[in-house]
Amino acid sequence: MKKLYFSLITLLILLMPQIVYADGADFTLAPSQNQYQSGNYNGYFALKMPPKATTTLGITIFNTGKSTDSFDIMANSGVTDFKTSLSYANVPTKGALSVPKNLQFSQIATIPQKKVTIAPGAQTTIQVNIVLPDTSFDGKILGGITVTREMRPDEKAQTGTKNQFAYAIPVVIRQNDQAVTPQLQANHLSIQTKSNETNLAADIQNVTATILNGVTIETKLSDQTGHVVFTKKDANHSIAPQSNFTYLASLSNQTIANGKYTYDMTITDNANHKWTWQKTLTVDQKQSQNINSAAKHNTIKNPINWIFDGMIAMAVMIFLLLGALGYLLFKRQKKTPLSK
Repeated sequence: MKKLYFSLITLLILLMPQIVYADGADFTLAPSQNQYQSGNYNGYFALKMPPKATTTLGITIFNTGKSTDSFDIMANSGVTDFKTSLSYANVPTKGALSVPKNLQFSQIATIPQKKVTIAPGAQTTIQVNIVLPDTSFDGKILGGITVTREMRPDEKAQTGTKNQFAYAIPVVIRQNDQAVTPQLQANHLSIQTKSNETNLAADIQNVTATILNGVTIETKLSDQTGHVVFTKKDANHSIAPQSNFTYLASLSNQTIANGKYTYDMTITDNANHKWTWQKTLTVDQKQSQNINSAAKHNTIKNPINWIFDGMIAMAVMIFLLLGALGYLLFKRQKKTPLSK
């Protein structure tokens, strides 16, 4: 059976080629020139537009496969996903954004044709209309135009999955060059255990209309003596403008005794901004039991295969016996004179 690879490839800001492609996807994307483009394209739209401005973005889809394929097009606001990365794949969940509704990308972008069918070797340019409201703002609006190739009948029969490949071209819109100093807030620092998984959790909010890149998140849990019982460092992340998300640092198989602990969290970005939070947590006996039960569940025990070990031991003994027997026969042969 042919092995199918399913992926959602989201192109990160400032790190994208002019044409988007990947092995096995059977299609590529290329953004068209736009009158409001600021600077080089680098595979995404960076637009500088005044209030009430309108424009049409063009994206060319190249079908590089050998079959006629259908493609679905969506325009979504940019959010911070559970991996602390920029995401444009889905409609934001409730509470994921604090962007005013009239400035959300999904509200200012419309797609006249949300589905196209392209013959093998052919190409089609889709259009996305952008209409800014009569509102002035500092900072950036972040969104993405996602193109998804629908699965072919033979792929559906093999996997039962609806979509195979999706690419997103980000769109960043600003009105001016006014720098916005990022501000992060962290709430509800806690230890959570759910479905045999314990995490240090925190609700993070980027309350400013700016993108944070090169984000590093460090978490630490210390007991009353100052002994660090758990620490984790996550690097190379991004946070979308005015987005809200829950950060989770898995304790995996770490056990926690009941008592008082100090939870420290530090977030930095590649512009040398730094935020720190600290909270005292109390773990009671019941919570400790739940945490330790989850830790036991996540501990991988290597079972001892007595039969396999016994076979190895027996093979070694046979090898030694054969070696000893061979040595004795050799000595005996040396002592026996050759017959004339």
